[in-house]
Amino acid sequence: MTEPVLFKSFRQEKEWEGDLLDPLLQNIVTEFANEAFAKYGWLPTITDILRTKSEDRAMEGTGMHVLGRAVDVRVKGVRQEVLDAMVGWSNARWAYDPKRSQFLVAYAKPHGTGPHIHFQVCASTRRKQ
Repeated sequence: MTEPVLFKSFRQEKEWEGDLLDPLLQNIVTEFANEAFAKYGWLPTITDILRTKSEDRAMEGTGMHVLGRAVDVRVKGVRQEVLDAMVGWSNARWAYDPKRSQFLVAYAKPHGTGPHIHFQVCASTRRKQ
């Protein structure tokens, strides 16, 4: 089955399908997309797969980055309370870092092109019991 996500550009699609994206992050975003599609018929759009500037510098800015551990997803036409509920759904399932509960796997953020959700993972990210 095809994942229920769209891509802002071919670059994001290639990175999504490549080996530079943390597989756990891809799993979390896919899980979110499946739930959003099942409940609301959303097709979230991957707009960015993020890495840090220091990681890029370490690879001499060539574009050959280390594992991507953050993704931005745009969801157009979604009311804020529904968006917040879906973000809460993801955070109820995943702990960014059990020792640092102030950090979340998913959070909504305003953006000029519409509502976005930022997903992030670290080495300690785990499914909640």
